[in-house]
Amino acid sequence: MPSRRKPKKGNSTVRRARNVIQKTKSAIKKQISGFAHMLSPRKKTAKRKTAKKRTARPTINAKRAISTNRQAQWNVYRILERQITQAWTKLREDVKKGANPQILNRDKNNLLLLLGECNYMARECSRTQNRARR
Repeated sequence: MPSRRKPKKGNSTVRRARNVIQKTKSAIKKQISGFAHMLSPRKKTAKRKTAKKRTARPTINAKRAISTNRQAQWNVYRILERQITQAWTKLREDVKKGANPQILNRDKNNLLLLLGECNYMARECSRTQNRARR
């Protein structure tokens, strides 16, 4: 191992080096102290238990509205399914033709958009069905 020599007391470059080292150490300490809140453990608070509120039973008009909304949602879902099948056939035909990549990309984006909307509508329909069963 190489031995470390002691710097001469009168050497100004050594003093400058020491000053630089001290400044960098103090800068590092300031940076670390800025993140002290992240290093300290968080205090955990107990969760409060809330009483479940019973919902009022829907009136006749509300029941009628729920059923019409459910029917409307299923109708929209069926329409979206038809649009998806049409978009899918169009994309397959364009691929078979060897169409321009821009057209294929546009067809793909249209199909993905319709699939996302159909997925959302399917979730909404199942959510309303689950609500009606309660």
